[in-house]
Amino acid sequence: RKWVCVKHVNVHSTQSVNSFFCYSRNPAYGRVFLYTNWHSLQGSGTVDRHYSSTESGMHIVMKINLLLALMLNFSLIPCLVVAATEEAALKPLDAAASSTEDTLPLEPLGLVNPPELVLALELLSGLLEQRDKIDESINEQSYRWMMDRFLVGSLEQGFFNVIEDYYNLIRDLPIYSPSGRLLQSLLYDGVDNMRYPQRVEDWAKLFERMELWQQRYPDSEIAPVVYAMLLEQRAWTYRGTGPASSIPRARMTKFKEYIGKADAMLERYKTLALKNPQWYAVKLNLLRYQGKASPAQLAPIANSALKLFPDYDRLHFNLVLTQLPSWGGNAERIDEMIALALSYQTDEQDKLVLYTRMYWIARSNYYGGDFFKETLVDWHKMRQGFQLITAEYPDDWNLNHFAATACLADDLTTMFGLLPRMKRYYRAAWFGSDAFHQRCVELSKV
Repeated sequence: RKWVCVKHVNVHSTQSVNSFFCYSRNPAYGRVFLYTNWHSLQGSGTVDRHYSSTESGMHIVMKINLLLALMLNFSLIPCLVVAATEEAALKPLDAAASSTEDTLPLEPLGLVNPPELVLALELLSGLLEQRDKIDESINEQSYRWMMDRFLVGSLEQGFFNVIEDYYNLIRDLPIYSPSGRLLQSLLYDGVDNMRYPQRVEDWAKLFERMELWQQRYPDSEIAPVVYAMLLEQRAWTYRGTGPASSIPRARMTKFKEYIGKADAMLERYKTLALKNPQWYAVKLNLLRYQGKASPAQLAPIANSALKLFPDYDRLHFNLVLTQLPSWGGNAERIDEMIALALSYQTDEQDKLVLYTRMYWIARSNYYGGDFFKETLVDWHKMRQGFQLITAEYPDDWNLNHFAATACLADDLTTMFGLLPRMKRYYRAAWFGSDAFHQRCVELSKV
């Protein structure tokens, strides 16, 4: 199986990078790459999903396992690398023109470094092999790192089939991260946390990729939702941060334009609301940006969403975000949204967990150190929820947030019991303040 090797260009650096992608030239095996360094192209070695030999000059960063191979439509038969010199490695750019469109490498946009995408694919495929088992050797931050790179990186490289296969695999599976986040929900974190393209033309190329994805998968349940999210992200490049009154009128006009485009995309594919809960989660965001997110205005869509998807965490989180004071909400409205979400839960312990996770979002996204002063949260109920969460998901991410919230609530007994269980410190959990963390730790020594 012959491969085309193309030199890697780092769009964020003017320095030459001796790294290459090897693309399959056989359309029967899809558009797959192996990331390798220049020395690997000097040998005549072969690689398969288990083989990595320095004796032949071949060193592959990724070990392709069986599930990943199936997702990528990758041949497990050893593949000969056809490039003995640097010139030979660069010539296939022209030669590839005679191949099918699927095998052509796309121009990099600088969104995700390819070696990181390779590692993310490997971690993800290993996770899917375990299905409902948590890999305790990988912590919550590693899972989030993986998901941040998977979707956007695969989109950048044109691996639409990989995204589709992954989505179809996890759509109906209750697979959770070490902190208890639904993996189907974490999939979209990569769009929320993406590195923005630096040039207007790169945004245009990104949207062209979305059009291509939709053309190849016209019945996709995920592509239109991701497209709407990217339009939302594009809107924020114009809006920026700060109060609306401080944003120049021209930029606010562009912000509203792209929010409108995102909303139009969702409405065009409204039938997806019955299949993909992220449709509702994005819709809630757009209503918030459009000033249409009072509890009365949200009630119809919120009830429809919760009836269909009562356990989808991004739906719960966005219900809270719509009612933050920064968007015209208040403590009473937040409590009202949480009560609405709880009404669709039947198990009492599930209600406590959801109560905690929704107030946790309010704490982390707005209130900070004033959390207990300015909200209607019941610490007794929230503590019970945290106890249930950390019993099932004792990841350091959860333990840090539990301990920090307990310290803020002056529940020192609870905090003292949590500190020895923590193996890793997460600054974000302590309101981004090392000083606050240190004060809490010092209290435990008194």
